[in-house]
Amino acid sequence: MKTVHCVIVTYNRVHLTKMTVDSLIKTTTKDLRLFLHFWDNASSDGTSAYLNELSERQTQGKMPKNVQFVEAVFSPENKYPGYAYNHVWDAIMTEYEPDYLMASDNDILYKDGWFEAAERVMQAFPQIGQVGILNNLQFIEPMYREKALLIQEQNGVKVNCQFPNVAGTFLLRPEVFRRKARWPEGTWSQIQWPAYEFGKAVLKTKFGFCNVLDDVAVENVFDDYIENPDYYDKTFKERGAKGLLDNRREAHKQGLTKDGYVTR
Repeated sequence: MKTVHCVIVTYNRVHLTKMTVDSLIKTTTKDLRLFLHFWDNASSDGTSAYLNELSERQTQGKMPKNVQFVEAVFSPENKYPGYAYNHVWDAIMTEYEPDYLMASDNDILYKDGWFEAAERVMQAFPQIGQVGILNNLQFIEPMYREKALLIQEQNGVKVNCQFPNVAGTFLLRPEVFRRKARWPEGTWSQIQWPAYEFGKAVLKTKFGFCNVLDDVAVENVFDDYIENPDYYDKTFKERGAKGLLDNRREAHKQGLTKDGYVTR
């Protein structure tokens, strides 16, 4: 049985966190052992109560046997995702021998086959160290998606090796972390796109990265852009990407999005 240690970093948006966790548990097959680790960046919306509830479910034996809630770290301040991933992965590598490390945003909707799609790539491409579970094309209009693909095939498996990064959710070979690939630590105003910087760190370990082509996970955020504007205005502005947010909102308002994808 393969083991995956998944780190989910939370900062408010507890309604999305619940959907993420529920979909992850629902789609984890019985031949996979999934360990859940959480890092909360000083949420103020009930996230801590929900994570404590998950811990209670584990204690009471109400979690599926192949899914284990391990811990929730409650940071007194927002340390941002890079610090959280590095800190928790360090602890995991000290205490466990995982087959894979995993990172997940708290706005991902998982579908059946997400692990199988990612591991199929790991088995077919020994030189790939990081496999994105999102197919990385959800925000690209359909007419441009084929041009955006950078397809590689090996051992009968095709992947999208589009640069510059893998984001949202991915599997990572532990060896990549052992070779000192680390996330940049700091605020988004200091490090605009930390996933991009982590991708460069992966390449320095002599491993590569890619995204699956399968439709096995999507970012579940379009409605939330409209319903919780303050959160996204703040975070996108901090990244200097407010225009990108405005474009996504406008597409959604015009009915040009579906199931996590731009459809126009």
